[in-house]
Amino acid sequence: KPAAPDTWVSSDGIVCRSRRVRAGAMTEGGSTTCGPVAGEAPQASRARTYAVAAFVLLALIWGLSWPLMKMTMTYAEPFSFAAMRGVISSLVLLVALPVLRRPFRPPPLGWTALLGFFQTAGFAGLSFWALESGGAGRISVLTYTMPFWLLLLAWMFLGEKVRGWQWVAVALALIGLVLILSPWELRGV
Repeated sequence: KPAAPDTWVSSDGIVCRSRRVRAGAMTEGGSTTCGPVAGEAPQASRARTYAVAAFVLLALIWGLSWPLMKMTMTYAEPFSFAAMRGVISSLVLLVALPVLRRPFRPPPLGWTALLGFFQTAGFAGLSFWALESGGAGRISVLTYTMPFWLLLLAWMFLGEKVRGWQWVAVALALIGLVLILSPWELRGV
């Protein structure tokens, strides 16, 4: 008798199904098929479409946020603006938590507060301070060199190594950074 199929989505988003033929407790063979599976392909396709749309929206929001933040610097001091942004974000979060039925208190409260202070408040305040005196383009590029620093620090302090396709991602990010900076056209500050 055929057993119920095992279904999964592969790492590249393709729906796979395997069917084993069983005789008693012994497996006598079976088959695995990957690709569109009736009734499941539209869900995987829809999920992929939503993921791509979310990625494009995120890129637009991040890309447009730096010039908008630069424009707001004429109306607010850097740390005041960072504080206002934090308060508004916190209020939105306080409304969203009960709606999503999530607890108000994060599990490791001390570490969360410490990381929040340095990573979120420090990052936002220092970014806005830099925006006050520098161009939005330069500040955003400098800010998004963070993955390179993260790789270096993870290697130094955690012993992590870049493997396989991660090198391709690092190389593409570096090429993009060089193309944006265009060091062959730098004329000084």
